[in-house]
Amino acid sequence: MRRTGKYVLMLSLAAMAAVSPMTSYGWGFKKAAAETTASAELVYEFKTEQAVIAMGAEAAPIVKALGATKSQPFSSDSCAYQGKSTIYPYEGFELGTHTMDGKETVESVYLTNATYATPEGIKVGSTKQAVMDAYGKTAEDAFGTLRYTRKNTQVSFYFTNGAVDSVEYVLIVAE
Repeated sequence: MRRTGKYVLMLSLAAMAAVSPMTSYGWGFKKAAAETTASAELVYEFKTEQAVIAMGAEAAPIVKALGATKSQPFSSDSCAYQGKSTIYPYEGFELGTHTMDGKETVESVYLTNATYATPEGIKVGSTKQAVMDAYGKTAEDAFGTLRYTRKNTQVSFYFTNGAVDSVEYVLIVAE
């Protein structure tokens, strides 16, 4: 009888662990399941004429290639990590970086208007159906947001009245 109790406890704990969300970047959204298709080898990247921006990449060459910001970059103590976070505001997007132990890496890109599109052709103003056509129907769909994950990057599409109002690439931090 006692042995059965242990098994019930183990199964209960396993069930709770299975339904507990694994958060990425501290925002409370669970990681998408690992993709098993050939596309799983790809990562989501943001591209401008000056640079290809991948999450987790060294920031210095990207910042240099992008050139002057539209206003002064803003740095503060990171709320997600030890170290400093910096936002570099460019026309149409913001580049977020994190500095720890003297190394600055890319942690986010936030598209703020229709100046830029994702490599898949989605930009501010695109419809939800256009996003699903470009990225697939396997997104995490929560709170008016579609999220797609590949390797260390999550790309999120935020909607207002059925249209994309912003796009965000975020580095997924290993837990």
